[in-house]
Amino acid sequence: MKIVNKNLLIALSLMISLSVGANTVNQIEPAVINQSDIDSQNEMSNAKSARSSVDNLEDWQDAFLSDFGLDDWGEKDGKIFVSRIEAVMVKNTDPQYGDALAAALDAGMIQLQTDSAMIRYGRLTNEVARNKSIDRGTNANQLDLPSAENSEKGLFDKMLSLFDKKLNVADKKADIELEELGAGVKEVEKRPVMVQKSISNISTIKKTVKRAMGSVSGLTLIKTAVNTDASGQTSIGLIGIVSLKTKQVARDIKNGRKSIVTGKGGDVHKFLPKNNEGFLGTLGTRFLYDVDGSPVIISYGIGSYVADSGDSFMNEEYRKEAKENARSNAEAQISDFVSGRISAKQERVNGQMVDNLIEREDAIGSATMPKKIKGIIKKVFATSTLKSSIDSRALVPIKRWSYTTKGGHKFVGVVVAYKYKTLQAINNLNSGSYKKPKSNKVKAKNKHNAGEVMIDSKIVNTLDDF
Repeated sequence: MKIVNKNLLIALSLMISLSVGANTVNQIEPAVINQSDIDSQNEMSNAKSARSSVDNLEDWQDAFLSDFGLDDWGEKDGKIFVSRIEAVMVKNTDPQYGDALAAALDAGMIQLQTDSAMIRYGRLTNEVARNKSIDRGTNANQLDLPSAENSEKGLFDKMLSLFDKKLNVADKKADIELEELGAGVKEVEKRPVMVQKSISNISTIKKTVKRAMGSVSGLTLIKTAVNTDASGQTSIGLIGIVSLKTKQVARDIKNGRKSIVTGKGGDVHKFLPKNNEGFLGTLGTRFLYDVDGSPVIISYGIGSYVADSGDSFMNEEYRKEAKENARSNAEAQISDFVSGRISAKQERVNGQMVDNLIEREDAIGSATMPKKIKGIIKKVFATSTLKSSIDSRALVPIKRWSYTTKGGHKFVGVVVAYKYKTLQAINNLNSGSYKKPKSNKVKAKNKHNAGEVMIDSKIVNTLDDF
């Protein structure tokens, strides 16, 4: 028998020895330790067994950097690479898991666009404030005591103040103390009024603000992945790129003209996942070239719905709505690629504060007590707003799919493509002219595949494409 974890054997042996010493009458059978018990203990002791979905996707990011010869994210040879990992709000056992996955994609994409904008247009301002005040005087630790008359008058004023608070219900600022403490007026009335005096205060606070405003057109995804760890937590990994080529294609699409950019490509259907499960890990847009070498933008939209086992009619309605939502998402992603503009602001406040106080109850005869407050200040404020628009005439669905996970979650998807020749054909149709279309023979048969922890999109590009 192969023994790996010696500590487990020692612990078990000690337990057996104690049991024998405690029971001298009944005969105790020797304990049998199986290799499976040792393996289980070793697995629990192994840090890798507790890896999260984010850990797995960070390895996935590193593998991409290595495969493409990149040192890190950012600018490389005139191209900008960005990456983002976004956690799904609920675990894969939750009925709303599918909707949460789609929402995480939107959240991850706007973060990716924000990162791109910060690299291209970012402006940073930094402000550091140092405050220092120390009172070592004779009266530093003294607080004036109220006289008996002032004390009675102060009590009357406090009663009026509390009465005003009761009347001023609409003014929330007057009830800050009540809201923060979660207490009623009567409870606050019973509490003594405290008087404070600051003897010394030392603080250092740094405020860093980054702003960016500009176009994020031309930003497309190279690779995506959806990873679910052993606990059921799911995260989405996104890797994007923007280059002079992708920006030019976006500009050409916006102006409705044939692009000057060309490349080596093929039938766009060969770039689609081979099975329906693969679509769960293939998200966002892809920048490709068609058989004639012209650029094509493919967008993968995803939707989800919760099935109602008792109503087939409503199930069909839910499914159709999910598909329409998936198509809308796919078209919006192409719109962002073509004309997305973003306004983003990130503000971080960091620092430390030490405040020495003396405090006592506002009443005659009360004792003065020292009080020290130490705190770390760490706050983040971030906002991003994205807007885009596009002529949707050339956005055509090229694939619809559906997939049900082992957990019973219903996913549907629509793949939408932009091609200039589609726009040209529609323009010819609207103008009344006719051109004989070229025949396109397409074979796209998808089969279901077994479930996987990592659903990873294949790489359909080389750096030369961009």
